[in-house]
Amino acid sequence: MVQDYIIDTQLGVREPIGMSGVRLDTRVHIITGASTAVQNVQNVSSCAA
Repeated sequence: MVQDYIIDTQLGVREPIGMSGVRLDTRVHIITGASTAVQNVQNVSSCAA
């Protein structure tokens, strides 16, 4: 899950589409688990929204 992007030295970019830069970095939160458990979390999240 992407938390935010860094374009060159600009921190905290939420939506980099349309921006120009030399370097694109991301800060991410990686979640691992059994595919069925991940699917259950996705189902619960979509029902709560």
